[in-house]
Amino acid sequence: MTPARPLQRLGAFGLDLLLVLFVLGAGNWLLWLLGRGGVENGLDHAFSNPAAPLILTAALVLTILLFWLRLQATPGALLIGIRLVDGQGRPPGARQCLLRLLAYIPALAVALLGILWMLWDRERRGWQDILSGTRLVQEDEATRSLASLLREAGA
Repeated sequence: MTPARPLQRLGAFGLDLLLVLFVLGAGNWLLWLLGRGGVENGLDHAFSNPAAPLILTAALVLTILLFWLRLQATPGALLIGIRLVDGQGRPPGARQCLLRLLAYIPALAVALLGILWMLWDRERRGWQDILSGTRLVQEDEATRSLASLLREAGA
């Protein structure tokens, strides 16, 4: 298995970030329309709810976990041609995916050292990969196509 290159990982992250920003923008636009349609202070009310950031964060976390579990990649990774596998090249389990997501906390917290670690690691793994026993590999080494992954996911 050929490890995903750092620029591939960065590209996938950038595409995922654009998707998240688009969804948030569309949601804001919808709330704005609802506010103009007669709902008194609809937009202000939606953002004054202290639970809103928690709900958005939980939705994002669940979405990432579901993409990793069902398709072995986020939308950006699928477009770039990389996927998430365990140490043997198989799809990771729920425990590994959750551990990988939680491992981003120390990887990001120490001045991004855990993320940048892939620049020095022989297998191009960040701390989140090392701690969870996962890795991102290039799709050219994958045994399944996007079409087969979508079929398996029931899409």
